[in-house]
Amino acid sequence: MTTSSKNISKPDSSSLHLFASTALQQGQMSLGQAKQWGLIKAVAATGSISQAAKLVGMSYKAAWDNIEKMNAQSVQPLLTRSTGGKGGGSTQLTPFGLAILKRYEDLNYYLIRYLDLLNQYSTNLEVDIDLAHLLNMKTSASNQFSGKITHIKAGVVNDEITVAISPSSNIVASITSESRQNMQLALGDIVFALIQASSIIVMINIKKGQLSARNQMGGTISALKPGAVNVEVVIDCGDGQTLVTMMTEQSVADMKLKKGLPVLGAFKAGHVMLGKLV
Repeated sequence: MTTSSKNISKPDSSSLHLFASTALQQGQMSLGQAKQWGLIKAVAATGSISQAAKLVGMSYKAAWDNIEKMNAQSVQPLLTRSTGGKGGGSTQLTPFGLAILKRYEDLNYYLIRYLDLLNQYSTNLEVDIDLAHLLNMKTSASNQFSGKITHIKAGVVNDEITVAISPSSNIVASITSESRQNMQLALGDIVFALIQASSIIVMINIKKGQLSARNQMGGTISALKPGAVNVEVVIDCGDGQTLVTMMTEQSVADMKLKKGLPVLGAFKAGHVMLGKLV
């Protein structure tokens, strides 16, 4: 995989943003970039090069030329065409083409998550953060956020810590007062918050503020990744933030979850684990 980055908008003096696109390369041969793979995905969905070209805003000739080039540079054909028969001919992805498309989408998904993490540290140049340390940190939690402590509410046993993870999103963690003191947490500290996927509940037709859960993040489903037993559900919450949770296939079917569906991801403050770089 190769990536290329470019600025989309001019950042102000205190805000830097990293943008990138995913391309696949096989040996010395390029297998296409984001627009070409968008075309391939559209062909898989429609079975038609002309319809796919319209979907991605490309002329039929340009679409045909891109597909021919990608097919020629691949070690195995990505698409096959059939002619004649009822309803005319069609274009279908080969099993190899479907496998490569899935690999591209998986790689692009993880690239976006990686860039989200990088961009969280571009908003304030005055904050000195050991970014390399954080990026090399390995945890079993599916959800990892980082941000600045904006509020601490002390309690008799537990303390509530509010962490701003984006300009418009906060996460509240409930930890023991002893843990806060041992970690020497204070206003303005940069921390990371970890939430297990199993701690997140997905709901539809529920608005923020209608639940007792302290953390409620609205968004739309951006990916459904079936596994052997469960389905990984990815929620795009905006501001470069995503929530990942696991659900049974039956629950996904019963709730009729699909890409683009508005949902609410909720989790309790007690299910948030805080960490601090030292």
